[in-house]
Amino acid sequence: MPSFLKEFVAVNNKVLHNKAGWRFYIAYVDKIPAGIGVLFRKGAFGMLAASATVPEFRNKGVHRALINRRVEDAKDMGCSFMVGQAAYGSVSQSNMEKAGMNITYTKSIWVRADNVV
Repeated sequence: MPSFLKEFVAVNNKVLHNKAGWRFYIAYVDKIPAGIGVLFRKGAFGMLAASATVPEFRNKGVHRALINRRVEDAKDMGCSFMVGQAAYGSVSQSNMEKAGMNITYTKSIWVRADNVV
C-alpha cells in the first residue's frame, strides 16, 4: 500500500470494526501476528477490502492464506461475486489470481514526484 494511504486506512478500519458486513482477520505464524485482512459482505457481493503482511513474514504464504480464508468465508455467507484491488503486477495481484480472481479493470493513482516519501 502506498505510504500516504496507511494512516487513512488505519483510521477507516477503526471506524468500520463494529459495523454490519465487515469482518476482520488476523493471521499468525508461530503465535506471532503476521498479517491482517478485511472482508466486506453485502448480499451476494464480497470484497477483499484490505490486507497487509508484517514485512518479516512476507513470502511465507500469509497474504495468500488470508485471501483464501476470506474467499471461503464469503462463499459460506452466500456471496457469488468477489472483488478486490491490488497494485498492478504485485504479489497481491498474483495471489488473487491464484485464488481464482481475474483482472476486470486497471486504475491509476497519480502523485507528484515531489510528494513521494
